[in-house]
Amino acid sequence: MVLGGEPVFQSDVERYKQHFSTNCLLVNGFGSTESTFSSQYIVDQQTPITHQAVPVGYPLEETEIVLLDEAGVETESYGEIAIKSPYLALSYWRQ
Repeated sequence: MVLGGEPVFQSDVERYKQHFSTNCLLVNGFGSTESTFSSQYIVDQQTPITHQAVPVGYPLEETEIVLLDEAGVETESYGEIAIKSPYLALSYWRQ
């Protein structure tokens, strides 16, 4: 079961545990339109949720967020946010 775009709460996980089989995973994902998912937090039936809100997750492997200056060169201070990832939506490739 994949959730994304809205906050996921401890009560949502409890409902998942009540209504889904033990081989079903809950995936809380977050990402932009360009990359669909940039981070994921995967919950199974044994995952303890100790806070009211479920974490948004950890970065997917091979995904990097960088800042680019006006010339398209990486910078550390400010710039346009860019995503380096093999998971980009096709229409955003090399844009």
